[in-house]
Amino acid sequence: MKTWPDYIAQVRFDQPWELPVIHVIYSIEDLNLQNERYVFTDFDLSPGLGNEMFQYASILAAALDHNAKVIMPMRCSLRRAFDLDAVFVTSEVANSLLGIYGPQTRAEAQAAIKKVFTFLPGIRELAKKEFDSAMAERKKHLQTTASITTVGVHIRHGVDIVKISSNYNHGHATADRKYFLHAMNYFRKKYGTVLFIVASDDMKWAKENLFSNETGEIHFLPSKYREVDFATLAMCQHTIASTGTFSWWISYITGGEVTYYARWPREKSVLSTYVNKTDFFPPNWIPMV
Repeated sequence: MKTWPDYIAQVRFDQPWELPVIHVIYSIEDLNLQNERYVFTDFDLSPGLGNEMFQYASILAAALDHNAKVIMPMRCSLRRAFDLDAVFVTSEVANSLLGIYGPQTRAEAQAAIKKVFTFLPGIRELAKKEFDSAMAERKKHLQTTASITTVGVHIRHGVDIVKISSNYNHGHATADRKYFLHAMNYFRKKYGTVLFIVASDDMKWAKENLFSNETGEIHFLPSKYREVDFATLAMCQHTIASTGTFSWWISYITGGEVTYYARWPREKSVLSTYVNKTDFFPPNWIPMV
């Protein structure tokens, strides 16, 4: 029998911000199965924040389309970041439902999806402090009073991409230094005075490969909490995306101009046969290498 993923039970709620109180269903009998519709997923894709956002967005769209309620595990890591509109259940209740109902997926209801992915107040407060600090440092070193265009830069360069051969062989690729410098120069030429705010799972690589002739033009986030990194980049006007769903959601929620690495997935790889890039990347996003 298929069960709720093991990593669901391992989610830790040790964040420094307050979470909203939720009501938890501990028995399947407490669900109104006769008069209510429910949509849920077992969240077995991965524990990555971006991946879980895709799963939640899909079942939320299906729920809205069918006048249903979303069922979520009480220990889902999305609860660390968002005040979700869902019915929360224990793993035991979820395992009882698996096999009875299955999730449907649609990529609609964009306004509702963006609304539900509004970060919790504690996260927004920490992100605003980081954003304001970066902006103050940029202004301090400017010779003019020109307006500043903010660009969030997400760099995925962790071990899951660069050192795990199975991911590379499957078709995953990491955006290289040339891409990031190209994208940064694109925004410099178009907007003039720019502030780049950088988040990465490999900050050492980011600091060694991104550079500027202007003090304060690049601000590297401390990256203690991925939720705060995400929220800080989402405060920017535009995005330089890396590969992966975390970057995708930052770009989608931020709006503005988006550049993405055009060589993901690798050509003629297994992953390239699964990914329809026309569907995955909105048409106004800019492919770049």
